[in-house]
Amino acid sequence: MRVDGPTGYVPQSHRSAFAYTALDMVLMGRARWLRPMAAPRRRDYEHARAALARVGLLAFAERDYPTLSGGERQLVLIARAMAAESPVLVLDEPASALDLRNQGRILHLLRGLADEGCTIVLTTHHPDHALEIADTAILLGGGADVRIGPAESVLTDAAVSALYGVRAYSLTLDGAEHAGRVRRTIVTRYDQEPCP
Repeated sequence: MRVDGPTGYVPQSHRSAFAYTALDMVLMGRARWLRPMAAPRRRDYEHARAALARVGLLAFAERDYPTLSGGERQLVLIARAMAAESPVLVLDEPASALDLRNQGRILHLLRGLADEGCTIVLTTHHPDHALEIADTAILLGGGADVRIGPAESVLTDAAVSALYGVRAYSLTLDGAEHAGRVRRTIVTRYDQEPCP
């Protein structure tokens, strides 16, 4: 993949050796807008606070980043990438090790950013996450087994079952709670024998 221009990056996990506040962490995303050795300006603080508000953590702005939960730290890192105003965000397993609530918050946020025109590139071991937010999916099955195409076409029950060695089933969800769009998710049954 080739990207011309700034790219925001969110790692799978992150620990800080210093007790920066959540706001300080997000302000770091504004570095590309500052002259060398310059301090953040009022506009940078406004962008950082707006990004924290967007991820639902403005009330945590003065909390020390290391004291936040894993999900809260992940949301702060996403806010940092958003504050950079990059048209492309690259995320490595953004929902790994998060509880269902924070997974949902992150997926909803990323889908919203994509709908606003931001290009989202992410890796995930959860095909249902890709189905939730991806237009295009790349399925890496090992070796030369690489499939690229619309997420709905690439992430089929058979492909996911073969990739993970479990029986995967699709459920189609629709209705008012899904804003009128049909959503497909993949579930597995762990009480069955694995696929050969």
